[in-house]
Amino acid sequence: MKFINDNNDTNIEKMSPSSPDEVDLDNIADAADGNADAAICDDVNKLDAETTACENANKPDDRESSKRRPVSDYVSNGSFLRTIEAYAKYRERKTGFTNMDRFQPLFPGLYTMGGNTAVGKTTFAHQLADQLAANGETVLYISLEQTLFELVSKSIARESYLHNFELRAKGNAPSSIDIRQGKLLSQPALLDELLKQYSAKIANRLFIIDGAFSMTVEQIKEITESVCKTGVTPVVIIDYLQIIAPSVINKRVLDNRNSIDHIVHTLKTMQSKYNLTVIAISSINRTAYNLPISFESFKESGGIEFTSDVVWGMNLVSAFDKSTSKTSAVSKPTAPKLKTIELVYLKNRFGLQNQSLKFRYHPANDFFEAISSGLS
Repeated sequence: MKFINDNNDTNIEKMSPSSPDEVDLDNIADAADGNADAAICDDVNKLDAETTACENANKPDDRESSKRRPVSDYVSNGSFLRTIEAYAKYRERKTGFTNMDRFQPLFPGLYTMGGNTAVGKTTFAHQLADQLAANGETVLYISLEQTLFELVSKSIARESYLHNFELRAKGNAPSSIDIRQGKLLSQPALLDELLKQYSAKIANRLFIIDGAFSMTVEQIKEITESVCKTGVTPVVIIDYLQIIAPSVINKRVLDNRNSIDHIVHTLKTMQSKYNLTVIAISSINRTAYNLPISFESFKESGGIEFTSDVVWGMNLVSAFDKSTSKTSAVSKPTAPKLKTIELVYLKNRFGLQNQSLKFRYHPANDFFEAISSGLS
C-alpha cells in the first residue's frame, strides 16, 4: 500500500512486509490532481476480498427494479428481513470511542460534523479513521487541507502517548510538531518502534489522499466508486466540505451556496448507492463562534441539515460558562493542556437527537479520550 501525496514529493511506502492484499493507489493521485478521467490503478483489484462487500440490496439494478415492484414483494421475498440482518451486523462495528459505541453504532449513512476551528475536528476525524482501521475497516481519508506528512505525524504522536507509559508519565510524549521538526531522529529506536506499531495496527487499511485543493465532488465519487466496484465498502472521511472545488454544471461554476448543496446531495447519492458510511467535516459561520453549535452554525447551505442522516456539532464545553464566551475561551494565547469537548447529535436518523457525548481533548498529543459518563 502507498499513501498518496498529490504533490508527488513524498510517497511514504508501506512500512510492513508486502502481502498479496497490497494495494497501490498511485493513479488515484492523478485524479486528485485534476485529471478526472485518469485511470484508477489496476492494483485496486487486489483489495482484500474478505472485507465487507457493498450490500447487494443497494446495487443500482436492485434499486431500480424495486421501484417497479409492489411493497408486498419486498416483504414476502425476504428482502426486508435481509436488510435488517445486514444492518444488525453494524452493531458489532467498533469506532474505538467507548461512549460512542455504547450510545449508537456507526451505521451506514451520511454524517456531517461541524465546529469551531479550535475544537479539533480534523484530529477527531483522523483519530476515528485510525481506530476504525485498527478494528478492521477499510478507510479512505480524503484530506483537502492537511498534508500526508501532518496526518501521519499526528498518528505517530498519538501512538507515542497511548503506548509508551514512561513518556506519558513524565509528560515527554512527543507532539506531532516535535515529530515533524525531527526531534525523534536522535531516538531512532523509539521512532522505529512507533512506526512499526502504526504500520502493524493501522496503515494497511488506511488510504490517504492529500493536498487535493482542486478536487471536485465528482472526482471523490469516482475514486470511491472505483474501490466499491472491487467489492470493498470503505468508510469515507472528507476533510472538509468547503474546500471541495465547485463543480461546473451547464458551463457555469456553481456559487458557494449551490455548490455546497450539490456536494452534499452528490455525497448522499453515492452513500446510498453503495451503502457506505461517509463522514464529512464542515466549517461553521464566524457569526456562530460565540454561540452553542446549532443548525444555524453551518455555512451557506440548508442541504447539510436536510440531506445528512446525522449532523454532529462540536462544542468547547468551557466556552459557555457565564464568565466567558466561546471567542475568548478559544483565543487565549496559552491554550489549556486539556479541553473538554462535547459532540452533539443535532440530527440523528438512527436514534435520539440532541444527545451529547463528552471527550477530553489532548491537543499536544492529537488525542481524544472518551469520557465514559459523557452521554447527556
